[in-house]
Amino acid sequence: MSGSDLFYVSIFLIVWIVIFLVCREIVCWYFKINVRVELLREIRGLLKGGDPSELDKFGELANDADAGGLQNCYYCKKQFSIDKVKFVNDLPICFSCGKDNRLF
Repeated sequence: MSGSDLFYVSIFLIVWIVIFLVCREIVCWYFKINVRVELLREIRGLLKGGDPSELDKFGELANDADAGGLQNCYYCKKQFSIDKVKFVNDLPICFSCGKDNRLF
């Protein structure tokens, strides 16, 4: 195999890789796969009781507040003890901001 043949094979492979990546992005866009993944990560973060902006790239909370009976307030982000929380109409109320935290 000469240098010229190696050049053409490498160009051929690079072109096919680029075509594959472009087609993959088109398929992901068409079927909204990227949007679904992001939405599922946000839902998982909300179900864990965190703010979706605090999720890492794998959809996990960066600081897991479930340890030790502490929970982050959804609105003011301050930690409070789940055992000592005030309930109004069966909804937990944050002591700092006074808003209900339905999403824990």
